Amino acid sequence: MDAYRKITAGMALHLRPDGLAAFETGIGQGEAVAALCREQGFTVTAVVKDYAGIDRMVFAVRPGSRKAGLVENLVKNI
Repeated sequence: MDAYRKITAGMALHLRPDGLAAFETGIGQGEAVAALCREQGFTVTAVVKDYAGIDRMVFAVRPGSRKAGLVENLVKNI
């Protein structure tokens, strides 16, 4: 989780306002990584499971981003 903390801490400085952050996660890390993103203002998040049902990807954008709909659709289709 240390790497995710470091990345998310500087994420807002390195992504454009409508940028999309994507993370590959390990078993049991999806919600924790999504929470780190939300702490940094990327409040539209989706945790996507792999074919084995394990949290595998986290997507995050800022509210109002042009990509917010894309991430929200991921949540609906899970």
